[in-house]
Amino acid sequence: MPLSTIVAVYSFSFVAVAFLFYTIINYILKNQVAALTMLLILVTGMSKSYYRPTSESNLALFAGLLLYAWLEYSHAYREHKQVVTWRYPIALLIIVLGYFSHPLAVFYLSFPLWFHALDRQVWKEYHPLLLTAFLGFLFGSRILLADSATHEGSIYAELLVSPGALVDTLTSSYVLTFIRSYYVELYIPFTLILLIAILRMMYLRYWSLLAYCTVFAVIYFCITCISYHRGESDMQMEKILLPLTLFFGLPFSRFFLTHPSHKYMGALVLTFLLLVGITRIDNVRYLFHKRLEYYHALMEQTQASGYRKTVVNPEHVQRHLLRYHWASGVESLLISSLDGPDSSSTLLITDQTDRVKESLAEPDKFIPIVGWTVGTLNADYFSLPEVPYYVWVESFE
Repeated sequence: MPLSTIVAVYSFSFVAVAFLFYTIINYILKNQVAALTMLLILVTGMSKSYYRPTSESNLALFAGLLLYAWLEYSHAYREHKQVVTWRYPIALLIIVLGYFSHPLAVFYLSFPLWFHALDRQVWKEYHPLLLTAFLGFLFGSRILLADSATHEGSIYAELLVSPGALVDTLTSSYVLTFIRSYYVELYIPFTLILLIAILRMMYLRYWSLLAYCTVFAVIYFCITCISYHRGESDMQMEKILLPLTLFFGLPFSRFFLTHPSHKYMGALVLTFLLLVGITRIDNVRYLFHKRLEYYHALMEQTQASGYRKTVVNPEHVQRHLLRYHWASGVESLLISSLDGPDSSSTLLITDQTDRVKESLAEPDKFIPIVGWTVGTLNADYFSLPEVPYYVWVESFE
């Protein structure tokens, strides 16, 4: 199979996975609340992150909604023996699927679990307690025992500093700066969802659910502010704040969009949110066309100089065109290899050359991202020369 076909299939898989979750939730489990919340997650608070080449956070959020839909389904059919028999195995399988897709998935899964328990007044029963205990076991075994150098460990490492430092970190966090900078562009639709959800829960006197959603969202937001206080790319910041849509999108869908008395108003508001979100995503598409064009220009320049394995400091490239460059090694290899294995080249953009100094000097090593090296590539698609990396010290044109 040609590499171009593999890349196309991979790109389409994002849509296929989302459609699979939506089909199960909406048509098999017949849960319109979770299905509508999933649509809100896909279009609210998202623009550049829509084009992110990984989807682990989306997968964890979808798994949380799938868990909610399954718990609602098993609650509605609790008199059916087959449903009762499969309640726990399927719920545990969904938790495992979601939890191991993202370090923060403990929030994405526990929120819909207890929203269901409080909404259906089953919080005293065994199943939410047992599922929470299982989720807590996974959290303890994977996160608390993780090394701080790992992705999981780094997310929570900042929480272990002194309380005084936590307050300073929280108030000066880059997350707050990001929200202020992009509020008009990204978060006005979320504010609408937030206000309607809160007002509806107040009107219906669902005080326990209102308190639960608010406290849960505040705790998650504080952890996010502390863990990402130094900042990340716009794409990553959008993704890490996306669960806020889950925390208020679920009650928004439950008590407004699907409520019989708001049938037409709900449809109007949902249409507005979808149109605004789709338009916003489409408006930044040109940025990623430019990004691909710039990658081609960079690799043409390195190849013209006779180098097919190159490392360069981010200061020597136009970072505003690249948007992010953490995966530059593998991205550049894929883009160049679409013309055939003989055209393969890689450009690693990093300011952490000390971490990969030894690997850069080994002729048979390929570095897709900092901290990961590959010794053998599939020769049918990639053909890098066995030479050390060349350190590019000039600014690219």
